[in-house]
Amino acid sequence: MATVSGIFERHGGIGIHIDGLQYPTKDYSSFRTQITYRGVVRSVRNWSYYSTENHAYFLDDSSTSWHNDDGNRTTVEAWGTINGTEYYIGSGTIA
Repeated sequence: MATVSGIFERHGGIGIHIDGLQYPTKDYSSFRTQITYRGVVRSVRNWSYYSTENHAYFLDDSSTSWHNDDGNRTTVEAWGTINGTEYYIGSGTIA
């Protein structure tokens, strides 16, 4: 089962890690990520990632205008598309 996690990157943005995909990333035509903070969707991005590995990393630098300095959790979610069908990969939180 794949895992999705996120980290506030030191130089800005949120790094989104997807590990343990069932298929290599080259088999996915695209990935979609979503960042939610305080119940509000802050970012939705579409990505391409070509690799023979079963993991991916995306840096969403659109999230630099806000930060969870107040201790609220930030949720990252990911979807992947194979053969025209989008599948939910999972979610993770950043405290």
